[in-house]
Amino acid sequence: MSNGSGALVFWILVPLFAAVGLYLIWYSRRRKKMLETFADTHHLRLRPEHKGELEKRLEDCFSLKEENLVRSFGQLASLIDGGSIWLFRAVELLDLNPHAQSYSTHFPRIAALFDVSSDRDEFFFLDKGMQARSMRPWAHTPNREVVMITKGIAESFNARHPLSVTLARGCGLIYFEPMVTGGENISDVNALYGIARKMREEFAA
Repeated sequence: MSNGSGALVFWILVPLFAAVGLYLIWYSRRRKKMLETFADTHHLRLRPEHKGELEKRLEDCFSLKEENLVRSFGQLASLIDGGSIWLFRAVELLDLNPHAQSYSTHFPRIAALFDVSSDRDEFFFLDKGMQARSMRPWAHTPNREVVMITKGIAESFNARHPLSVTLARGCGLIYFEPMVTGGENISDVNALYGIARKMREEFAA
């Protein structure tokens, strides 16, 4: 590559990276403000001092024990204490393919965490058509009753996006997966909170 071509590429890439960086800053601030608004509206408290406790709970409940599979959560922020429900922002490190290199494994989430009975063990995805798909790379069919109850709850709150559902080791975790990253709005946060509360009622016993 000639010096002239290299300089041209440089001046093309610099504004591009700058634009991406500015978008990520705006995106993070928007989600932070959205959760703060949710907390104010519902008279709930932000509890950043519980970050370490929640990180440990997520690791204990949702880490994958199978070799070469990865699931962990970091960069927790906007921790909202909803009593029996925690809402928060996080980045999920998720790699369920032990045989290939993933192009992207880091995903920003707005998630809800709640208690369930310790015998629950599910990890599935409800697509926009409310069809369930197991997220486990090994053979495992989601429990039909759990899927039907979750589907009914999600529909009752007019869920607009696909929903990830995990019930494991006494914990439940849900988050929306919009087609466009950052596509959630305040109504989605309200729906996520409502779905989490109903799921806790159904699956805590």
